[in-house]
Amino acid sequence: MRRATAGGDGLGGTTPLALDLVAILAAALLYVAIARPRAAGPLQTIAVPLALSLGALGLTALAAATHDGIVDPKTALPMGTAANVWTATLGTVEVVLAAVVLSSLRPLALHRRRRPTNVAWGILLTLILVSGVLLIGRTVTEPYPDWVAVPVVGTIMAAAGLALRQRWIVTLTSGQRLAAAALALVLCATLSGLVYAQMDGPALLLVGDGTGAVRAVPHVAVLSPPLAAIVLLSLTFGGLYALAAGLTLLLGPSADAQVQRAGERKALRSLADLSGRLLDRSELAAAVASGPVASGVGDAAWVAFTDPDRGVVTPQVAAAQGLSVGDAARAVDVDALYRAAVDAGGILILRKAEADHRVRSRPGDGISSLVALSLGGSNGHGPGQLTRGVLFVSRASNDPFE
Repeated sequence: MRRATAGGDGLGGTTPLALDLVAILAAALLYVAIARPRAAGPLQTIAVPLALSLGALGLTALAAATHDGIVDPKTALPMGTAANVWTATLGTVEVVLAAVVLSSLRPLALHRRRRPTNVAWGILLTLILVSGVLLIGRTVTEPYPDWVAVPVVGTIMAAAGLALRQRWIVTLTSGQRLAAAALALVLCATLSGLVYAQMDGPALLLVGDGTGAVRAVPHVAVLSPPLAAIVLLSLTFGGLYALAAGLTLLLGPSADAQVQRAGERKALRSLADLSGRLLDRSELAAAVASGPVASGVGDAAWVAFTDPDRGVVTPQVAAAQGLSVGDAARAVDVDALYRAAVDAGGILILRKAEADHRVRSRPGDGISSLVALSLGGSNGHGPGQLTRGVLFVSRASNDPFE
């Protein structure tokens, strides 16, 4: 199960360092495998880790009620067959639960994600991993060093920052909000119970450190102390995020999805109407280009117009937000995408813009998903009268426009 002695080789001559590296790698691969995109709604996304966490909490309570776990300080292994079985079972379940919590809450935390959110998520995962790596090679009989608190505090701060971002809530109807709030709060309570069980609960294993002192450790720590740190921090993040989601759903302003979509359609129509109402071309261009970026819809936006009075029949970039006008003009084939947007009914969505031959930007330039919106206007001619226009909005992430 684990090393045979506190400082020597374990089963088959495998060192504690190698065992911990394999354990961390296995946990990381499990997260990657589970974190693949799935077409699941917020309620199902919360329900999956909730069901597993309830099962893990039940197993923990059953373990506490059926046996007293003691770790032999000489072998660093539980004493007795029952203790070994419970350690293997609970340790495995807790690792799987940690991977499920992170992978399930990921699409909620990154909903309509932008670069700062992606960075925050990356920092969270990195700090969780670092907290485990710092304990590689340590045995269950050794107390954790004080400097491990540094990445632990950083992880909690990153988790709190992500927990404050709950943009996915606006996609729910009033009835769904209540159901999601109930699921989120129960998930918070369950994960809090498991965190307590990891730190000071009744199902811990007693182990001596060779000096006469006895301390309690979770079952997963017997398998691998780095895994215990990863599990604890993952469950802590899940509890914080679920608590913030539940409170936001209950106390935050209501936003029915159908009302929101109607508002979005109205906003799009208002943008299109600007081309017929504003006489100043620069004012029109600036208003149309700045709106999507200022509202957080995209990372960059630019608008192109024709000008028949000056003989300009191909849309030319007039204003940009989030990038320069020159970069915007070089980023895409404006005329081709405008024609495609018209043929598509006014809106063209490129979910993988970098793979489209009409997008000239290279991977890494910040245009991963793109929407092109044809702007209506007057058929007349005169100052400020436009016959054709197109608005482009791009995102640096792979999160597609809806």
